[in-house]
Amino acid sequence: GGFTTIHEWGVYTPTQERRFVVAPMREPCSYYVSEFNWGVSGKGFLRRALLANVSSRERIARWYADGQNSDLAIARAAFRAWVTFINGADGGVRADETCGLLGARLWAAVLDPVAGLRINRRNCNRADVKAIEQGRGCSCPLLDCMRQAQNTTRRACRTRVRGFGSELDVRTRDICWIRTEHLVEDLAMCLAAFREAGGRVNPDFRASMHWKVQATDSAFYSHGQTSQDRLWTCADLVDPHSGAIIYGYEGEIAARFNMTCCTRL
Repeated sequence: GGFTTIHEWGVYTPTQERRFVVAPMREPCSYYVSEFNWGVSGKGFLRRALLANVSSRERIARWYADGQNSDLAIARAAFRAWVTFINGADGGVRADETCGLLGARLWAAVLDPVAGLRINRRNCNRADVKAIEQGRGCSCPLLDCMRQAQNTTRRACRTRVRGFGSELDVRTRDICWIRTEHLVEDLAMCLAAFREAGGRVNPDFRASMHWKVQATDSAFYSHGQTSQDRLWTCADLVDPHSGAIIYGYEGEIAARFNMTCCTRL
């Protein structure tokens, strides 16, 4: 019995494979926009890790600042540059030789966490803000995982994500995935599967969850100026160029879950 939460910086252990596991998955373009928005708002472990890197600090700070600009063209250009950088495309790293931001997180947290953790520096810190700001954060699974990896490790990640995309990955076959964009129906499916596996579900839970999602749906997907930050939608920021970069790295994941980017690629 019992319920265990794997936090965003955590990994999926062999012990947990023997339990009923529910995991979220987000459409790649939407995922990248969410990460960028979080950084633009001055939040997030990834932003802190990127700004801790002296060689890239000035560019990263400029892109996040431009993301706050009310001029959509400026914000979109900043997002495009950020996407190019975050996946290593600015350094000539080809999409067929490495994982993207989402794929690297999936690989290091779920598909092959032992290999992912080998990338991390010894005694790095997973979740301490000050440590991350000082460059002592763990690169995998949450931060700049693939930018810190060697070429052989990048290719290993790519191979594993390809297997996941074609549903050949044995380790994740029994995970019940909930797509962010289909939260209510996927959650209902997972609850049904949990019951079939012998689990017990509070009958009032689904109705309660549906109400909460309906109440927050417009806020979750909306954008606009607030007193603190500007949040952009996927359709705002992703143009055909940045969308093609994202799907060049994350296309297998999108294909497995029948996802499409918010812009025409």
